[in-house]
Amino acid sequence: MSDLRRDPISGNWVVISPEEEAGVKLDRFVRFETPREDCPFCPGNERETGHNILFIPSENGEADGSSWSLRVIPNRLPVLRTERALEREGIGMFDRITGVGAHEIIIESPRHDLLLHEFPERRIARVLTAWRDRVLDLSKDTRLRYISIFRNQGRRSGARMSHPHSQLIATPVIPVGIRGELSGAREYFEYKERCAFCDLVDQEREEKVRLVTQNRGFVAFCPFASRNPFEVWILPRVHSHRYETVSADEISDLAEVLKQVAIALAESLLIPDVNVVLKTSPRPKPRRDQWTTIEEDFHWHIEVIPRITRFSGYELATGMFVNPTPPESAAAYLRDTLFEVSRRRDDAQDQ
Repeated sequence: MSDLRRDPISGNWVVISPEEEAGVKLDRFVRFETPREDCPFCPGNERETGHNILFIPSENGEADGSSWSLRVIPNRLPVLRTERALEREGIGMFDRITGVGAHEIIIESPRHDLLLHEFPERRIARVLTAWRDRVLDLSKDTRLRYISIFRNQGRRSGARMSHPHSQLIATPVIPVGIRGELSGAREYFEYKERCAFCDLVDQEREEKVRLVTQNRGFVAFCPFASRNPFEVWILPRVHSHRYETVSADEISDLAEVLKQVAIALAESLLIPDVNVVLKTSPRPKPRRDQWTTIEEDFHWHIEVIPRITRFSGYELATGMFVNPTPPESAAAYLRDTLFEVSRRRDDAQDQ
């Protein structure tokens, strides 16, 4: 039986329809790999990518033959630029702002062929630390209102390069999707005087039916109103509205959970194309009435979205997604997968 479910944060409705004719059909895994010879992110081609915004040298024990472990560089074809002046213009009923912002590439490894589930936890932690450091630095620019970090893996996710990397785009406005979540979180807080995300964490940990994995710092679950099959959210168990305040210990815990989620999805879904999205608090304007409770009502989080279905005209026409896999079923499958992976690992160690 299908049902409609409301996201308690955004207020959006989702159709959970197990009877949908198309269902989830997994494609045979074909590794997406752009040529190494032409890859500007590979060691030896550093001159092609411009200056380093952030450079982390190789550590002992890394057998990749490179002098670096992670680099952050400006995007060669940025959608927005920091060098421009912020100018606003009204054109009749229309508004225009100059393309001020930032667009950076985080090259996550010297190795050309790594997928996220193949990353060691220490490398995931290094990437997450670079995310934090770049958000901290760009937050000093008063022109920038929102900083988005995302990771595309595979063609369906929108990736153009197979070399492991993530991107950062900072904008002088708050995107409408983020603004919807901020408004929903604020309305929930005004009504209940509690953070909606904290309530979400508590309920998912108590009910356990949509829980995928957790540790001392973070919880991963398939949201009640998942827009996509096998979509997973990762939230800190302790309330925090800004990702850039995350500590080294918290990054270690987050890397562990993100690694487990990546493994569960790869093992369960034939290594699907995946988007990883960080959602954090925007930089508030100095106005008395602007997001006055944001420190209490918003909760940063990461969304991991496998791209195993395609959008149709209905989603474009209405904004209402149709998900053929109930999140309870998806979470149970991912939990079973993690249990099986752990069992195989234990058996291998005993031999």
